[in-house]
Amino acid sequence: MFRGNKVPWIAGAVLILIFLIGAFALGSKKKKTTPASIPETARALVGSADRARTVIVPPCQTPLQDTVKNARAGKPTPGATTLELPKGKGQRTVLVPHCQPGTGSTTLDGTIPSAAVVLGDTTRRTETEGGIQADGFLARSQLVLSGGASASTIVVPPCTKKGGSKGGDAVLGGGGGSGVAVAPAC
Repeated sequence: MFRGNKVPWIAGAVLILIFLIGAFALGSKKKKTTPASIPETARALVGSADRARTVIVPPCQTPLQDTVKNARAGKPTPGATTLELPKGKGQRTVLVPHCQPGTGSTTLDGTIPSAAVVLGDTTRRTETEGGIQADGFLARSQLVLSGGASASTIVVPPCTKKGGSKGGDAVLGGGGGSGVAVAPAC
């Protein structure tokens, strides 16, 4: 079989080996989706369940001050999502999805309704490299209701900018004399 010169056979085997190693190296460098590359789709409100609280998420692209004024007066805001969180043990985590103009329905007055998701468990969610992931949402920014905060109503505006809040966290205070704490805009 190897009569004469063995060099072409050795060179061919070496070339095949180089191609196999190259194919293996390129195949292992497939782009993997990491939590850091997934776009943020919500912001999280995290707070103690030491008292009953009301969370109000204003409709997208509406003035925040209108919802705050209505909350202080005890009036509902059209298109707002209002959640009643009962007193209990542990932590409460509420995810507020970002506004997605042009992708959903609108109300009669043209605003985009808001939404919120209350996570079922009462343990503090551990924030992974990418943020809090649950129910198809990713929240890199957290609004933390400080321990002992006296606010009974919390107004959380959804993010409207593309890309959300870029992981900015904020601590919400007690709400002052009105009992209404307002989360900062994204």
